[in-house]
This record gives sequence, C-alpha cells and structure tokens, in this order.
Amino acid sequence: MVAWLLVTMLFGLRGPSMVVNLIFAAILSALILLVATRYGLLALVASQFFYLLLNSFPMTTDFSVWYASSTIFALLAGLAVAAYAAYVSLAGQQVFTGELIRE
Repeated sequence: MVAWLLVTMLFGLRGPSMVVNLIFAAILSALILLVATRYGLLALVASQFFYLLLNSFPMTTDFSVWYASSTIFALLAGLAVAAYAAYVSLAGQQVFTGELIRE
C-alpha cells in the first residue's frame, strides 16, 4: 500500500491538472505494482520497455508522411524483442512437432 501511494504521488504531482493526473497515476501505479508482484521483474521491465517505446516514437498509420520511418522502427524493434523472447523461452524445443499431421 505504501509503495502504491509513493508511486502514485511520484507520477501524479506533475502537470497542470492535479486531480486528473492523480487518478491516472493511481491506475498506472496499480498496474505497475500488479505486474511486478504477480509476474515478476522481467515482465515489469518488458512492459515498461514497450510502454516507453510506443510513447517515445511518433506513431502513424499513414506511411506516406515524413515520420513514418520512426513508426516502422518502433514496431520492428518491439517485434524483434518479442520474437527473441519467444525463441529463448522455448529453450531449444521445436514449435511445431508435426504430430498434427500424423493424427
């Protein structure tokens, strides 16, 4: 409870509208602490990586604008990290063993 209050105050006491910031900071800090306590430090680091990746780069669905390359880079970086994590989590096992064809 103290950690939630500390993180809420850390995120909520900035910006022009303190009431709205405190509400969103309370929700964000609850999610951060939920991920940290339920799934662990690695999941927390991964979630913060993707949160910062998607907030730091300008995103667009119109690939003809001049900043579309940053969108493509952010999406490819996230996809590369997710693919590498999936590969490492298998620990050398095959994804498809071919047992569906034999049945």
